Amino acid sequence: MEYVKLPSTLKFIDSFSFYQCSSLSSIELPYGLTKIEGSAFSQTNLSEIEIPETVTYFGGSVFSGAKLTSLHIPASVTTMWGNLV
Repeated sequence: MEYVKLPSTLKFIDSFSFYQCSSLSSIELPYGLTKIEGSAFSQTNLSEIEIPETVTYFGGSVFSGAKLTSLHIPASVTTMWGNLV
């Protein structure tokens, strides 16, 4: 699976949800998403990701080992546990 579009009703992404999905290169996060738990996208092939302005929380190591070339953290984020990458 190279591309994933998450449903508009999704409010949080649990820890390790896409961990080691090495074929994942693109994902569309819904507006309304508020929380991304630790290691959710670790060890993926994501190079870019757009974080909705509704996200307020990141767990630790969310993008550890991903292929990100840039990452914009929205001003809405109030909590980050540890490093994101």
